[in-house]
Amino acid sequence: MEKMVVCATLFGLCILLPIPAWKAYPYVTTTVTVANASTSFTFAKNAEFGAINSEATNDFGCSVNMNGENVRHITFADVENDFSAQYDFRSELYNPALVCFRSQLWLIGRHEGRNQSGGWVDCPEHSLSGSLVPCPDSTLRMVSFVVRLPLTTSLIPAGMIESLPYMHFPWTTRALNSHERQLGPEDPRVMHINSDVWVATNGPPIGQLSNTRTIRCMKIQQIFPVIGRVVDLDITGDMQRIEKNWSPIVAENGTYLFSRYVEPHQVIRCTISSGRCTNVAHSRNTDFFTSFKEFWKIKDIHLGTNAVKLPTGKYLAIFHGLSAVSSRSYLNFAYTFAAHPPWKIEGVAATPLELPNGPITSGAFVFSTNIVLLNATQAIISYTVKDRTASFASMAVADILRNIKSISKVTANAVFNQSREVTTALWQAQVLRTEQASSAPGDIRFQHQRNSN
Repeated sequence: MEKMVVCATLFGLCILLPIPAWKAYPYVTTTVTVANASTSFTFAKNAEFGAINSEATNDFGCSVNMNGENVRHITFADVENDFSAQYDFRSELYNPALVCFRSQLWLIGRHEGRNQSGGWVDCPEHSLSGSLVPCPDSTLRMVSFVVRLPLTTSLIPAGMIESLPYMHFPWTTRALNSHERQLGPEDPRVMHINSDVWVATNGPPIGQLSNTRTIRCMKIQQIFPVIGRVVDLDITGDMQRIEKNWSPIVAENGTYLFSRYVEPHQVIRCTISSGRCTNVAHSRNTDFFTSFKEFWKIKDIHLGTNAVKLPTGKYLAIFHGLSAVSSRSYLNFAYTFAAHPPWKIEGVAATPLELPNGPITSGAFVFSTNIVLLNATQAIISYTVKDRTASFASMAVADILRNIKSISKVTANAVFNQSREVTTALWQAQVLRTEQASSAPGDIRFQHQRNSN
C-alpha cells in the first residue's frame, strides 16, 4: 500500500511516521422526500394565559413559493459538489439557515464528514474543494465546514454547494474525550450587520483565548457580499470549556448582542472587529422555568435559533429542551423577550412546535436552527432531523404567537400543574408515536426529538 508521512513531535524533535494512504470512498447516498403536509398547525391553548398578539411587518426581501407545500427536506445527496474530501462512513448536510442576499435565496448549513474506521490521514486544508493535508490528529471523530447553497424560490437546490474557508487546521488536539476530537465550525446561526450577512458558529479556538481550557468557542464570520476572516469571541475571565448555542439578537454600533443562556437569560455584547465580549445584563424567571422543566420532564434548556424582531418591539426565538426521560430527545419551544435591557423573557409557548420528520422514520430527533419572517403573516423555521437533513417549515406567524403565553403576571404553579406521573406518561406516549411514525406525505404530528447535542 502506498505510504505517506506525518511529523510527530517528541521532546521538541520531529519524527517522521509512515501512515497508509487514505482511500477515497463514495458518499453515502440517501433519498430526498418533500412532505406534502397540511397547512394547518394546531396548538393547545392554556386558559391561564393571555396570548401575545402581534403581527410581523418586516419584509424578508426574497420571494418564497413552495408550490402548495409547507415543508421541504434537503439532504447532501440532493446537491452538486466538487469536494476533494470524502468519507467512508457518512457525509451530511444539516443545521440549516435561510438567507436572502440581493434577491437570491441561500441555504447556509453545516457539512459533516466522518470515517467509520476512525483512522484519519488526509484532511481538507482550508476548504472542501481544495487540497488535502495530513490531519493534525489521526483519532479525529469528524471534520465540519460551514457551506452555502443557492436555492430557487421553491427552496430547491439551484447550483453547486461550496464550503467557506476556515483557517483552523494548524490547531492541534489536546488529550480530549473521544466525542471532542473534532475539527471545524458547528451550528451556524445567521447574523445581519447593516446590509451584510454573517454567521455565528462554534469551533476549536484559532488564537489564544483568555481561558486556555476552552476547547470550543463561539466565532463570527462574514459570508456576504465577501467571505471574511473568522473571529473568535472571548468573554474575558468567563469562558467555559465549551461555549456554544449563543443566539444572535441584533447589531448595535459596531457590536453585536447575543443571548448566552435561557435561565438566567444572559445577554452579552461583542465587538465585531476584535471579538471581545462583555456581559451586559441577565434576568431570571427561576420559578417558572423550574416548573416548566418539571412539567415537560426536561433536563436542560439550550438556545436554538437566532432572534427576530416583531413590530411590537419584542423579540421572537426558539429554544430546545433536552429530555430527562428519554436520552437523545428534544422539544422545541418558541419564546419572546423584551427588546430593551435586561431583555427579560416574557412569554413561552404552551406546547412544543410540530416539525415533520420527512425522510427519517426512526430515532428522528429534531431541533430548530433558524427563523425568518417572510412578511406580515408567514415565517420559515429551519431545522434538522437526526443530523441528516436541512429542513424548512412554513408556519403562520399568528399561530406561533397565539401559542406563546405571558409568564410575567402568573405564578409558576399556575403555569404547569399536572403531576409528575401524568407528565412522564405524556413523554412516553410521544416517544412511542415517534418510533411508530411513518413518513407518509401530509402527515404532521407532534415530534419527539432525539439527540445528544
